[in-house]
Amino acid sequence: TPREGWTVLKQEADFLVLGKGGAFFMTETGKTAPGTTGTQLVDSYLASQAKQLTNVKKGTTSTVDVDPSLSVAKGLQVGTATGANGSSTLGFGAVASIRTADGVAFVGTLVWPAAEDVATYNADYTAMVSSLLAAQLKK
Repeated sequence: TPREGWTVLKQEADFLVLGKGGAFFMTETGKTAPGTTGTQLVDSYLASQAKQLTNVKKGTTSTVDVDPSLSVAKGLQVGTATGANGSSTLGFGAVASIRTADGVAFVGTLVWPAAEDVATYNADYTAMVSSLLAAQLKK
């Protein structure tokens, strides 16, 4: 559920991008191979994002206990993105969750200018990821 002040920038059946100020919230849904963990999904997702960045610094991915039916993990990385308007250092915070019974999964990512305090966006990010987790638990 989008929080107040976030605008839909792109929406497809399995992909959504919201924007607020200089930050973006992206979520992608799909199905994973049997046995895939949330940690593997976060690491794979952040690695794919890192290919578009330079000077990448990745933190340790950690598991998150939410419900026994889900494999959930979170990870963080910072890197420099370069485009037509120059370059900027961005933070990427990702949460991935896989419903272990059927492999239905999502990755929710907050992308923000690293020069800004991430706390500005944390409450909204947490609420939107919590909404995704709740939907995933409804089966």
